[in-house]
Amino acid sequence: MKQIKRRSAVFAAFLLLLICIIPTISAFGEKAVGQQITFGSYPQTQVTDSAVLTRLDALEKSWVSYGYYSGTGEPLDGRMTAGDFMKYADLTLDGARYRAVTFSTFRPARTGGTHAEDSAQAQNGYRTNDIYYFRFDPLTWRVLDPDTGLMLCERIIDAQPYQATVYSDGSTSWQSADASVYANDYAASSLRRWLNHDFLQTAFSAEERSQLQSTVLENDGYNSAYRSAPTEDSVFLLSWSDALNSAYGFSTSTVANFGREAAGTDYARCQGLNVQTNGNAWWWLRSAGDKSHAACSVSDDGHLYYSYYVYNTDEGIRPAICVPGADAAGAAASSNAKGSNVGAAAFRFLPVIAVGLAAIGLALVIVGLTRQKKNRT
Repeated sequence: MKQIKRRSAVFAAFLLLLICIIPTISAFGEKAVGQQITFGSYPQTQVTDSAVLTRLDALEKSWVSYGYYSGTGEPLDGRMTAGDFMKYADLTLDGARYRAVTFSTFRPARTGGTHAEDSAQAQNGYRTNDIYYFRFDPLTWRVLDPDTGLMLCERIIDAQPYQATVYSDGSTSWQSADASVYANDYAASSLRRWLNHDFLQTAFSAEERSQLQSTVLENDGYNSAYRSAPTEDSVFLLSWSDALNSAYGFSTSTVANFGREAAGTDYARCQGLNVQTNGNAWWWLRSAGDKSHAACSVSDDGHLYYSYYVYNTDEGIRPAICVPGADAAGAAASSNAKGSNVGAAAFRFLPVIAVGLAAIGLALVIVGLTRQKKNRT
């Protein structure tokens, strides 16, 4: 009977050893395509708690204009101008960050458009002259390339035009009146500037920005006539070829693909994201399209298109970044949103705990075997 108990104890210790070793190996393993990682933070979830809203309303606000464009209603006449009709104010309450948003008129769906009452903002349930609050939440990224650290933002986090100013001479569209740069030139686009200034400064702390790898990108267009110069940026958009790369988890076909579908945050909806009936939205690629006024994009069902107007403001943004060597623990733990480090910290110590338990299990196995040997002798 004693031998049976000892053998049972040895077997149990051996199982404990296996249970501890397996997650330890996984924890020390490399990132995998499709793995989700949190890094940085951005205004995303709308605040609905009445008590929190009351406290946020009471805070003093320093309003900053988004500088969004509107015009005469003609998208190609070059007469669009930046205005102060939509503003934001960043706030802190109990250590958590929030962004207040208000607008006196609706944001036009085109940079040269007028303030129509049937805008996407209205369709999304937002009204003029009200104040809305959005909590800074950790940004979730999908690993596309574990070797380079290439990651795509899992959700659509904002809505912006590819190019804010567009001038047409009747046959060709340009970014400026001197007709020197095509309207769909990514290297010179207003969206590239927004990604590497507004978004970069808002989403990442100084420490996090230091972890971003500046990435050299080729910017071939769907139509080779509109190829843009290579760029080197910390934040960027995927290209047409990226969105067809099976190694990234995407379909190699341009037809609808679940892997390319994305939904927008509350904040993106407030910015004027055009949400479709399935709850998803379109999002920009950086590749120029088939004409000088067009760029490539991904539809709500993951279909690839090459002729979306660059001046549309209701198109979604899914930034991409490279964080070499980052893993689920390290990247998640660096997020600057309150409360985002708790799970990451626990995950970071998981390998240490697992190794300790594995050592205990191994010791129990050795002790059990030693006792069995002594009993036989």
